[in-house]
Amino acid sequence: MIYATQMNECLRAIDAHSRYAAGSTAWNDGQRGVAVVNGTPVVSAFGSNITDVCIVDEAGSTCQFIRSPNMDETLGVMDAKDLLMVDKDGTNVSVQDLLDDIEETCKYMGYTSVKTNTGVNQKVVVRFQTAWVPIKKGTTFTKIVPQHYSYQTRSRTKPRNLLVLGTAQGVFAHNDDSGGNKLFAHSVDASGTVHNHWFEAESNKDCMVGHAATAEEEGLPKKKARAVEMGIRGMGPRTNCFVTVAVPNTQKKEVYTRGLPSFAMTSNDDDDECAPVYRSCGSACTGKSYSARVSVAEESVGTCDTNAIDIVRPANEPIVVTVLTYNTVEVPDDFEGESTTMNVAATDVALGVADLDRQYDLVKKNGGVVCKLSELPAMLHKLTNEHMAQIVKKVTEDPPPFKEDPMVPTDSALSAFA
Repeated sequence: MIYATQMNECLRAIDAHSRYAAGSTAWNDGQRGVAVVNGTPVVSAFGSNITDVCIVDEAGSTCQFIRSPNMDETLGVMDAKDLLMVDKDGTNVSVQDLLDDIEETCKYMGYTSVKTNTGVNQKVVVRFQTAWVPIKKGTTFTKIVPQHYSYQTRSRTKPRNLLVLGTAQGVFAHNDDSGGNKLFAHSVDASGTVHNHWFEAESNKDCMVGHAATAEEEGLPKKKARAVEMGIRGMGPRTNCFVTVAVPNTQKKEVYTRGLPSFAMTSNDDDDECAPVYRSCGSACTGKSYSARVSVAEESVGTCDTNAIDIVRPANEPIVVTVLTYNTVEVPDDFEGESTTMNVAATDVALGVADLDRQYDLVKKNGGVVCKLSELPAMLHKLTNEHMAQIVKKVTEDPPPFKEDPMVPTDSALSAFA
C-alpha cells in the first residue's frame, strides 16, 4: 500500500528508521546465503530457505508491516519455553510444549510423521513485527489472513517448512505450498474434513496500540478472541497476537525456473541440501489506531486436503518463531485499498515502535540475546562463486564447520565465509 511512505517518514521523525522499516512484505527467512564481494562476505537476498510474507484481505489488498529492515534484520535467540501460544481450551502452552507434542497437534492434517529433532530447553530464533489493518468507516471488521510465499516450495507434498500458526483461539497446522499460501484458521467436522476460515480483525477500542488488553471481558460473544498472554513471556494479555513457528523440512531439490531474470537449478536426488534462490527485490486520510481483536470467522471458505507426508527437520537448521501483532486504523467507506493513500497517525507509529522495542528487550529479560541476522551463524550458509556469477539455483557448499554453537551470535560470523 502507498501509505508505507508516510509511515517511513514517521519512523525517520522519531529516529527509528535505522531499526525499523514499513512495507507490505516481510522477509521471514529461515536461512540466508552469504556472498563474497571483492573479498568481503556480505548477506545476500539469496537463501536456502527464504519466504516472503504479507497480510491480505478478501480483495487481495495487502496491509502494512513495521518490522526490522529485511536485508539484515534484528533477531532474538532464546529458549522455546519462554515463547507462549494458546491451546484450543484457552490455556497457555509454550513453544517448547508445542515442539515436544507436535505430532499430536498437527495430526488432523494427516502428516505421516513430524520429527523436529529438538531437545530440552530448545533454542529458537525469534523476530517481532507489527501490522495495521484498515477498517472502513461504518463496518466493524476486515477479513484478513497471513500469506506466505516460499521460494523453495513448488509442491504441497514437498514443502520447505512446516508452519504452525498460533492465535488467541488455538493453533493451526500448515506447510509451505506453491505460490501464495494463505494460513487460514481450521475447523474439523465430524467426518474429519478440514475447513478453512478467514480471521476477522476489529478495533479493540479498550486498548491502544502496544498496550496489553483487559483480561476480564464480560459479555463478549463466545466466537470472539479473548485477551490471553501470547508471544514472548511478559508481553501481557493480547487479543491481537499471532505466533508462527516455522520448522524447516528436509527437501529434495527440483528444477525451477523464474522470470526476470530466469534461471534454473540442476536436480540432484542424492543431495538433501536445498538450493538457494533469488528474491526480487489517490485521496488521503489519517485514522486513529487501536490494538486489534483478531478472531476466527465462523463461515467456512472451502476445505483443505490432508497431507500424508513426513516432516523431518535438518539438525543444522534453526526453528524460527515470528511474533506478529495487529493494529487497526479507521479509513473512509470509499477506501480502495492499495489505490488509496492512507496515513497512520505519527503517535500511533511511535506506539508501535515502542511495543517492538519492548519485545526485543523482553528477549534479554528472559535470558536470550538480540543480534543481527549477519551475526548469527545458524541463519547463514555459503554461496559459491557460480551462484553469484550465473544467478542460478544450484548445490551450495556445506556450511562451514563452526567450532562454536551456531545459535550463539558473534560479530565475526560472516568471517567464516571468507
